[in-house]
Amino acid sequence: GNTPSFPNLQPEVSYFVAYDTSGVRIDTARLSGWSSSFKVEPNSAFYILIALKDDSTNISNLEVNKLHVTYNKNDFSNAQTFNATHYYNSLWKVDLTASMFNANQTVYFRYEVKDPDHTTTVFHPNENSPYYYVDNASFIIQ
Repeated sequence: GNTPSFPNLQPEVSYFVAYDTSGVRIDTARLSGWSSSFKVEPNSAFYILIALKDDSTNISNLEVNKLHVTYNKNDFSNAQTFNATHYYNSLWKVDLTASMFNANQTVYFRYEVKDPDHTTTVFHPNENSPYYYVDNASFIIQ
């Protein structure tokens, strides 16, 4: 293959947003501000859109795109994993339903992504992220 051109950085998560199936944004209704869980209605279906950027790979060609979810914000070793599908331009989509999760319990998530130019994946947020990014990447069914 071709030698990657400098700087050829790892892909990055720019932001995420969540919507119900009617197209109403739900990640703006949070328990106590930006660095807290967003609320998901019981028995509802919803999806999370993840905006990605990469300096050398077309976003639709990123190789690993997965959402990892867990109830323990410091331990993702037994996380449930959901594959994302390319949605539009820089966005990837993960479809979820409230019934997959325990009610009234915070669900933390991390997004895993990889481009073809690197051997490792990156997670956002990750164990080195500030607490407010970790808490922002969470939801609760209630």
